[in-house]
Amino acid sequence: MTVYILSHFGDVHAHAVHWACEILGKSSVFLDLYEFFESSRIGIIPENGRQRLLIDGIEVDQSASVWLRRPNPPKLFKESSVHASDLKFAEMSCASLYRGFLEGLSECPLVVSPWTGHTAASLKMNQISAAQRVGMKTPRTVFTNDIDLAISRLNQDEWIAKSHSQFKWAPVNGKHTIMPSVAPISPRDLASYSSTFPFSPIIIQEKVKSTDEIRIFVFGRTVFAASLGFSNLDGELDWRRFHSTLDIKLIELPERFRQQIFELMDALGLTSGAFDFILNESNEYVFLEVNSCGQWIWMEIDDSIPILDAFSQFLISGDPRFEYNFSQAPTVLYSDFLNSQVADEVFVQRESATSPTTLARKREGQWFGSMVAVENEELS
Repeated sequence: MTVYILSHFGDVHAHAVHWACEILGKSSVFLDLYEFFESSRIGIIPENGRQRLLIDGIEVDQSASVWLRRPNPPKLFKESSVHASDLKFAEMSCASLYRGFLEGLSECPLVVSPWTGHTAASLKMNQISAAQRVGMKTPRTVFTNDIDLAISRLNQDEWIAKSHSQFKWAPVNGKHTIMPSVAPISPRDLASYSSTFPFSPIIIQEKVKSTDEIRIFVFGRTVFAASLGFSNLDGELDWRRFHSTLDIKLIELPERFRQQIFELMDALGLTSGAFDFILNESNEYVFLEVNSCGQWIWMEIDDSIPILDAFSQFLISGDPRFEYNFSQAPTVLYSDFLNSQVADEVFVQRESATSPTTLARKREGQWFGSMVAVENEELS
């Protein structure tokens, strides 16, 4: 059985799991999606009601586990590869082949997470509706580009604004502008953007006062729940800005709440997800969002949180309902990966690359390959 990892070269999660699978004695294949069509050739052959998939002439193991770590469409071509007048047609054609490839991978026994579930769960309105159906508490929320509707909701209580996705504009005078993930909002704020509001839909959400924020990483039927030691009562809204100062501690969840999380994952078609919850002043868990490709390796602050070992064993098991044995000693540790020759070699290669997607950084014995760390540096 083979483990296929789809990501980009600057992703520390992908490299750590690739390394861990090899240490655990299982074959793994890292597919770098950056300029995927420049370096790889795909074949899809429908036969006997299934899709046979080939990568560079080698058939994909139908018993494989597949981790769609960063499954978004790859950068398709170098500028010199396709004539400008042909670019749109080439992009459309390759995008269709790529979608078919992801759908074909979804026929494998374990896919983390299936493409259809990933795309459906990427819409936050779907997440909130599903969370409500399984009985979770959620903030009042409006998704809109109607400024009158938005302002009508802001006339009561405190509200915040969220973007539908992260975005970073091209540098001006050497500085990037980054769309904040969350910010306070008022009717006056909205009125100042009345002409552009129809073209920049946002999420208006009730501000829930938190005594703590909880990150929960779930895969199969394994749960790593961590208190972050962060509260918004002092006015700060986004724990990512203070990532380096969080007080991360594993916590136990009430059994009924654990079952609600599993029910939500099943409803969204996910086999893995990084959940954000707020613990409100009434000690209730309030659902904020789930990211099927969310960051989690930063939770392994020491050997007592063996999340890399658990997730790697999950992929190797091929079991969508995998339960990690927390009583066993972990075989692979993130700290060992950071000190490995593999990590050193990858870091050197990334530092010498000119790709604008370079995110991996090694500093003071830690490897940062996530937008959590990069965003924290650029926004502070």
